Amino acid sequence: MILQLVTASFMLLLVSFLDLRYREIPDKIWIPFGSLGIVFILIDAISQNGSFSPFLIALSVGLTGAIAFGTYYLGFYGGADAKALLTLSIIIPLYSSESSFHPFTSLATLSNSLLLTLSVPIFMFIRNAFSLARGNKIFLGFEEERFISKIIVMFLGFRARKANGFVFGLEKEMNGRKKFDLAINRMDDEYARGSDLWVTPGLPLLVFITLGFFSLFVVGDLIFLIIRLLLT
Repeated sequence: MILQLVTASFMLLLVSFLDLRYREIPDKIWIPFGSLGIVFILIDAISQNGSFSPFLIALSVGLTGAIAFGTYYLGFYGGADAKALLTLSIIIPLYSSESSFHPFTSLATLSNSLLLTLSVPIFMFIRNAFSLARGNKIFLGFEEERFISKIIVMFLGFRARKANGFVFGLEKEMNGRKKFDLAINRMDDEYARGSDLWVTPGLPLLVFITLGFFSLFVVGDLIFLIIRLLLT
């Protein structure tokens, strides 16, 4: 397990860096890591250790591939995120823990990462609330927008003096008036450029997948732990 853990950790840290820096991951990067994963599986099969289960391994890889790429084709995240989860399921197909609903490493990593991404809208809302409290007119030009739209946009992004980097626009102009654009799927949008714009950050999801992976091995399946906490 140590070699698998080191390999998976190195892969996720590497692609997280590339995601932060470029928001693009070359496809060839998955080949050596996936190949190592297959080697690890073959070694386990030859050694016939007690934890080796061909059925569960196949189920882990199959479920991960179906869920990861199904979610990708629905437009919720990029192809690199799906490939990272699939490759991870080959390197470490199974991880048994008392703090998890199931032994499928990639699926628990995915659920952990999705929970951790909830910290982003909470941070956005707090940031915008403090900005309003300081007297900043973050809704200048959007006075006619509904109150609920203003609340929603406070969770989604912020008003940038200058839009640069990996951010998407949260506004559009209709009939000479500014309107909030609250579309969920922005994977195909171009990055926003300009000044004094409402924007939302293009999240480097691979970073959250990496955090979800490490949190799985440090504390366990976060959803399982939350449910257990609520029931006690």
